[in-house]
Amino acid sequence: MRAKIAELKVLLTTDKKQATILAGLLVFLVISMGRMLLNMSPSKAQARQGAGTKAEAKDKSASRTLDGSGAPIELAALPDATRDIFALDPAKFPEPAQPEQSAGVTPKSDAPNVEAESAESLAERKVLEEADHLRLKSTILGSNPIAVIESPQQGKTRSVVLGVGDEVDGFTVIEIQRFSVLIEKNGVRVELTRSLPDT
Repeated sequence: MRAKIAELKVLLTTDKKQATILAGLLVFLVISMGRMLLNMSPSKAQARQGAGTKAEAKDKSASRTLDGSGAPIELAALPDATRDIFALDPAKFPEPAQPEQSAGVTPKSDAPNVEAESAESLAERKVLEEADHLRLKSTILGSNPIAVIESPQQGKTRSVVLGVGDEVDGFTVIEIQRFSVLIEKNGVRVELTRSLPDT
């Protein structure tokens, strides 16, 4: 016990600010405890025994007591609700108008669209083939997530640390998730996924 008191004394004498705050709190505690002990008398809000007799006498003469001898009061049954409050009123919420197609206009030939689609699919296929060479090694999430992607360079694979917006082999990192990275090249988005750890 003496060792604890000596240790406390050393701690308090080394830091004057801490000692002052502790002394102030102890004074506040002593004052609060003293006030609480002095106010342990019965509450002042308790009424004296004879104080309310005149008011009670007036109330007894004016009040009536109800007995169960009268006829029971019958309440009319409420009608069922006939209106659905969740139904839409077509007058206030009309259906959107459908655009009319004129009969005189002939549809255009699908040949240019087929050529455009084949060019787009060819470009998309090329981007997907380039993305097949990339491999997601790991990801780290946080306020600035990063991903480690392996990229082949002249017969060797190199690991590149990338954040959102960085580029590797022409691909821009769009989004980094826990086990996947979304990359984009020429408007084609590809998701690189990492194999899940065995559990």
